Amino acid sequence: MHKLPISKEKLTLALLLIIIGTLGRILLKNLPNIETVTVATILAGALLGGWYTVIVPLTIIALTDMYIGNDLILLFTWSAWALIGFFGLMIRKQREYHWRFSLKLTGTGILASFFFLFIH
Repeated sequence: MHKLPISKEKLTLALLLIIIGTLGRILLKNLPNIETVTVATILAGALLGGWYTVIVPLTIIALTDMYIGNDLILLFTWSAWALIGFFGLMIRKQREYHWRFSLKLTGTGILASFFFLFIH
């Protein structure tokens, strides 16, 4: 049986993004328009790629929805963050580690915020 290699670095970064996204969503829930899930989602797509693009945001949402709760817009909330992960994945394919990459991340964050508000 062939095992898929799991990078310890990627797994560590994914867990860190999940922790930051979860704590941020819970601790900052009363502050409007501050969404650490969006940041964690874009970074998961841009830096980790693969299944992490979807696993990181959906894990954050699953954990925080148990605490915060959710309503009938659950499908829209979960699918919006899953799709935002693919925004980050598009950046990953053009990855350059200098100021242009930072600008692309920033622009993607702004685009993702508008996208989330539109779909939500």
